Amino acid sequence: MRILPYSLHMVVGIAPVLIALLSFILRLTDLGRVKGFIFDEVYYVDGARDLLKYGVEVAGSKPEFIVHPPLGKWLIGLGIKVFGDTGFGWRFTTALVGSLMILLIALIAHRLFRSAVLTGLASALMAIDGLALVHSRTALLDNFLTFFVLLASYLFLTKRYWWTGVVLGLALATKWSALYFVIAFAIIGFYRAFTHHSGKDVIKPTLERIGQFGIVPLLVYISSWIGWFTSNRGWNRNYSSNVISSFIYYHQQMLDFHTGLTEKHTYQANPWSWLVMGRPTSFYYKSPKGCGADSCSQEILALGTPFLWWLGTIAVVVVFG
Repeated sequence: MRILPYSLHMVVGIAPVLIALLSFILRLTDLGRVKGFIFDEVYYVDGARDLLKYGVEVAGSKPEFIVHPPLGKWLIGLGIKVFGDTGFGWRFTTALVGSLMILLIALIAHRLFRSAVLTGLASALMAIDGLALVHSRTALLDNFLTFFVLLASYLFLTKRYWWTGVVLGLALATKWSALYFVIAFAIIGFYRAFTHHSGKDVIKPTLERIGQFGIVPLLVYISSWIGWFTSNRGWNRNYSSNVISSFIYYHQQMLDFHTGLTEKHTYQANPWSWLVMGRPTSFYYKSPKGCGADSCSQEILALGTPFLWWLGTIAVVVVFG
């Protein structure tokens, strides 16, 4: 039995597509207004340029120590390749995936609730979130990571576990923080295998889960480094005559960097405070002259929509508390 009239049901059903299209237009509007780098774009745009030119990231004529995998920078480079080495070109692909995430949220909500109203509402809330908007207009890695994690979540919900593993590998190839999600999906996958099967019947699904959440993500991750493998200019590429040994050593250095970083940052915040926007990060600040007033300010602040994040935090506590 339908809760909504058929015509209204159709309107609500196509709402996520319309919302995503309008959001894409919003994200593209004046996308290149800031001519210089915003926040960490200085690292990722530079890396994208190197990848397009050399297939690997370098510093002048020398190898460069890079602490994030290459896929996200390849995606930034795609925008540069199509639209040119401008602010618009740097940020186009993040704007695109930021809009596609609205559709992914809608698909996930529909899968969970089977409600056109809740599906449309979920996409609308994603579209108006300030943090999602800022990241969709900035050439950083986080939007690509979020996109792949959401896509993996949808594939997992539809029990397409092999494809889930592929996409989780893409997430890992963007940023190592995707490892938490790989572990989470693997735990749930193994739990389902052990609870739905017993005796000898559990062997096949167990082996499948090892492949889906272990081997496949690892192979996809390694393949994202093809530019490093095929170049003699990559960082520590020639550390050993055995390329695998060089690859492992490089990753040991990356791990040491991430676990040993102690440098302070003006906007650093305890991760638990992120949920309530306790210390939003200023991505860009400028005080322009000749603005018609004694002083003017321009700022890009990575601030989520407060009522969404605060209510969302309460919901997490209620559900898991």
